[in-house]
Parts: sequence; C-alpha cells; structure tokens
Amino acid sequence: MGIMRIEHKFYGFIMKRLILLALFITTFFMSYDSLYCQDTTKHPIDVKMDECFEEGSYSIRNMCDCIFKYEASWKALVDKGAKEIEKKLDNKSRSEFRKAQKLWYEYVENDSRFYSHLTSPSEGAEQVIINAMRFYDLVKKRAMEIEEYLDRIEYINNN
Repeated sequence: MGIMRIEHKFYGFIMKRLILLALFITTFFMSYDSLYCQDTTKHPIDVKMDECFEEGSYSIRNMCDCIFKYEASWKALVDKGAKEIEKKLDNKSRSEFRKAQKLWYEYVENDSRFYSHLTSPSEGAEQVIINAMRFYDLVKKRAMEIEEYLDRIEYINNN
C-alpha cells in the first residue's frame, strides 16, 4: 500500500507538471505570430514587382524585365537615402559612410560576378531568374539598411 501511494503521488506530481508544460507550449505557439514574427506587409516596390509578374506572361524574359525594373527602383532608394545620410553627417562620419557605400557597391559587383560563374548552362534558363533575384535581394537589403541608418540618425539628432 505504501509503495502504491508514493507512486500515485509521484504520478500526480508529474502529470501536473506535464499539463503546465503543455499549456505553456500551447500558449507560446499561439502567441508566436503576434509576438515574434515581423510585419508581413510588403514594400510597395515588391507589390509593384508582383503585379508586373502577373500582368505579363510568366516567361523568363518578362520576369527578368520585371526584376531589373524594380531592382532599379531599389537602387534609386539606396542612392536617395545615401544622399540624405550624407547631408546629416559630420565630415568624419560622411567620409566613413562614403567608404562603406563604395565597398558595398564593389561587394555587390564582385559577388554577382562570382555567383554568375557558379551557374552552368545545363541548369536552364530559370537560373537566370535566380541570379537576377539574388542581385535584387542584395540591393533591397541595402535599401532597408540605409532606411535603418536614417531612422537611427534621426533618433540620435532628436535626443
């Protein structure tokens, strides 16, 4: 009798802990989207590129044309943001930022050249789209970084 009572108490203890753990895990995963996921709103440039894909045929040429067109929009944002940043920085910081921008342009050019050598003609025309999207994503990422820099500079200047 004594052993069964101990086992029974231990069983209840374990079950309470398992129920609490299950509740915690359930609550965590139910709140994950609202607490930990980033905003899923697409940038207007991405929306326009998606519309461009839908308007034309899904040919490789059309898709590449869309990618190149809206990659140019991201480049314009990078250049515009870089000019705004330069206006707001002191001489030393401006010089450092210009060096960083120059190095970024060199990186993108070298990386694109390198990556294009990793593809072979046997991979098909779809690889052209993959290469174009890779470059598009690099430019988009830099545009977002520039936007973050501007926000940070504004925050520092206002405080």
